[in-house]
Amino acid sequence: MDNINETNYSESIKYNADNTVNVPFGRAADWYINNVPMLKICRLKHQSRQKTPQLVKEGFIKIERAPNAVDFLEWKTKEGAVKSTNRVDDIIILTTEGQQLLQDIQLGLKKDRLCWYWTMYCSGDGNNCQRTCGGIGECLSDCQNRGYKGNLKNAHDMHLCQVRVISECRISWLDSSTPLKISIQGSHLPHNFTINQLPHVTRINLDLATRDMILKSRRADHHTAKGIKMKILAPLNGASEEKIREALNDKQKVCSNEKLRKLIARDNKRFKDNAGPWTILHNMIEKILKPNGFVLYYQIANPDEPEGSPARYYQLTVSDEFWLRNGRDYGKICVGLDGKYDLNIDRAPVLSIVVENNAGCGTPLAFALSNKENHMTIRMAILAVKQNIPCNDNNCEHNWYYEDLHDAKGFKRVRPCSQNHLWNPYMMIDKHRPSKLGIEGLTCGVILCLFHIMQTLSNHLKEWQIPQKFRYPIAIAFKIIGRCRSDNISHNMFLLFCDYIQTLSIENNKKDLIINNIKNNWMCDEWRNNLTENSGQNNFEAGLVTLFNAQSIEQQNLPIILTSDQQRRLNKGRLCFLLNMVESTNHNDYYYVKQSKNSDMFISPYDDQIVEFTEETMKNLSPMINKLAENAIQEAGGVRPNYYIVNIITGECPLCLDYIWNGSLHDVCKHVHAARIYNDYLKSQNYDEFIENITCKFVTYFKNKQRVLPSSSKNLLIYNGNIQEAYQEIIRLYNLQGMY
Repeated sequence: MDNINETNYSESIKYNADNTVNVPFGRAADWYINNVPMLKICRLKHQSRQKTPQLVKEGFIKIERAPNAVDFLEWKTKEGAVKSTNRVDDIIILTTEGQQLLQDIQLGLKKDRLCWYWTMYCSGDGNNCQRTCGGIGECLSDCQNRGYKGNLKNAHDMHLCQVRVISECRISWLDSSTPLKISIQGSHLPHNFTINQLPHVTRINLDLATRDMILKSRRADHHTAKGIKMKILAPLNGASEEKIREALNDKQKVCSNEKLRKLIARDNKRFKDNAGPWTILHNMIEKILKPNGFVLYYQIANPDEPEGSPARYYQLTVSDEFWLRNGRDYGKICVGLDGKYDLNIDRAPVLSIVVENNAGCGTPLAFALSNKENHMTIRMAILAVKQNIPCNDNNCEHNWYYEDLHDAKGFKRVRPCSQNHLWNPYMMIDKHRPSKLGIEGLTCGVILCLFHIMQTLSNHLKEWQIPQKFRYPIAIAFKIIGRCRSDNISHNMFLLFCDYIQTLSIENNKKDLIINNIKNNWMCDEWRNNLTENSGQNNFEAGLVTLFNAQSIEQQNLPIILTSDQQRRLNKGRLCFLLNMVESTNHNDYYYVKQSKNSDMFISPYDDQIVEFTEETMKNLSPMINKLAENAIQEAGGVRPNYYIVNIITGECPLCLDYIWNGSLHDVCKHVHAARIYNDYLKSQNYDEFIENITCKFVTYFKNKQRVLPSSSKNLLIYNGNIQEAYQEIIRLYNLQGMY
């Protein structure tokens, strides 16, 4: 049956002449029951649902959950059958055999059959209802229930109130849009009873939709009881006092803080029970994720396997066809990998695999869940992704299929065409040994995330009380090591790094701390090649040519979104070009770019503040910087005083602090932008038109910045002037202030 939108539930109710109603399966049934006035004031209990299990067993019907339903338990019996708690918003679906049975019933060949019969009843909370024996609030003196504890024979005794809610459905009704028939029988009190006593709900009485929302907020978003209470109360924002009081009294949408905490605690306990969440997850995998092709690899842990066996660990890797295509299109060069432990109550590790699209935004490639994060579970996740990346053939259907694992403890998805192309990117990770071991041999190699490396170094410098004025220079010197292209060069650069540290006016024991930390943690054999851009000069350049060509193709018909720092570097590159600061060298890939004022400054990526090095600092760093530029100087045909040397293919500008700090993987410095613009200028058909176009883009950038300023702060020549007037004003300011 189609599910009705909540706003249209009232329109989907069919009222019958016999005071019964017919409703669709799903949320509408729960909505109707919770909105009947006499039922809003009581808590309903229920007996077992009749007839449905037998027809499910016979194969005529199957049960589906309402969308987003999570408040239920599933478990396996000793015979292997899957059982679950029932809900009034469950949905009955006819199987193929059931469709045939329906046709036979309609033709009169077979008898109609009940497929749902369920009795719900008022719990009698508060002892204010008329009991089955006739007593109000208490049993009559001659009632046989009077001697039982709580006046109830058992947990399903309906003695405490006469209100019954009976829902039923027959096979022949299933072709209707409102197949579920609901009738309400009895009343809480006699109609002639003058004392206004009504049931008083003392236990939690939230409707199913609210309970689902609470549990989802807790399980997925880790909301606290206070945060969930705010979410529950959000629909009552601006409501009248009467409306709020009504919601608090009927307790179907709102409950007390204490009861909410108890509900969350109960669900937490349920989730920690192995018979609860993992069984639910298993059935979700089998019934939802696998049929939709979202599961790349699923393995149930086998505790009988030895510690060193991958089969010992639980592993689930999920993805999406769109994500996998993004992995093929945008993950050719670099893919990010990171693990988290705080995304679920059990703290089971979740591995995130992401790529950066052409617009510079991160997009998921796959997620993996395991019961332990080690090199074996990480390897299983990466291998599952690698074996399902579609090929580049547009005529290929990229078919896939599932096959069971050899021990019948799970299954994996196989895409044959993934073997037809090489998906071999670098994997960017934190300094995490299991990740490095898990990736080994599967991809091109490992790149360490410099953000976390520099964060660690920064924390060490603070801990060792290194003066603030030395921290950025030390970080720059460390980054120079990271820009090296070979193992031998990085080793020699480390020796120069040690020489530089010795020039600092700090205590000798602090110098030793810095040198030993870099030596033991980053210059060791295990991590040195992952810290440095070590893949060989020629191979690295060839790979970047492929990268730039691939990016050009990928971005041909898509808008490119530049971050603010990328826009700033690009526009400074335009200025360098317009000021004729770019000159050719003896090599087609290299250009000279004249140094501007304030060349010993760069903008901090952390707070956008200007970082300026003293003349002494630059002098002490010069041996390392010159060593880094050694190869570029040789290929360009020599160095020129007061000029940078840039490679427009690799994006290298080894004499530039901006390049040393940021590298060229994500963006290039302003000097490379300038040289690339100059290279395009030399290839253009009309030089004047090309310069005019660059000038217009250059000025437009500054005009856009003026738009957001208050009137008192605007430079009117730039804001209101034409292109030439604004350009001349910008150049005047540049001559006064320089370019950072």
